[in-house]
Amino acid sequence: MMPLDAPTVFGLLLVAGALLLSWRHTARRLALIRQEMAQLGQQVAAAARSIRMLGRESLKLRRMTTAQVQRERQLSQDCAELEAAKTAFHGSASPLVAMDERKAVGDRLWQVPVSRPAKGVQRPWRTFLVWAPGPERAQVKVANRYPPKAGYAVGPADERSGLPDAAQ
Repeated sequence: MMPLDAPTVFGLLLVAGALLLSWRHTARRLALIRQEMAQLGQQVAAAARSIRMLGRESLKLRRMTTAQVQRERQLSQDCAELEAAKTAFHGSASPLVAMDERKAVGDRLWQVPVSRPAKGVQRPWRTFLVWAPGPERAQVKVANRYPPKAGYAVGPADERSGLPDAAQ
């Protein structure tokens, strides 16, 4: 074996010291990297929780939107059915009926609607043409023939400008 002289020993000590310093520096860098990785892992976990929460909220809103669209369709359908029933209901009233043909001097022609109960609901029944001097008198004439005691309801009198086309 060869004897180690001082410069060789000194060189070996320098290399060993450099290796030790390099190892310490690498160990510190690894610790910092591990700490950064832990922080990034926490941030990723928090982001994942946020994304899951947003996904749940999005799904809930989607379900609510779908339910709202279904309710809107149902309401539209119900409205259409009610409009059809309303049209049928109002169409069930007979056309104009002449209640009296006696016209006195000063009388004007009045149109008076009458409703009657059907299945517990007042339904349009007939619209009468009445000669009378005023709207109150026209209502009284119709109410005498179709009294409220019998369940009839006499509506407001509207003045007509003339007889219907078929009556002339």
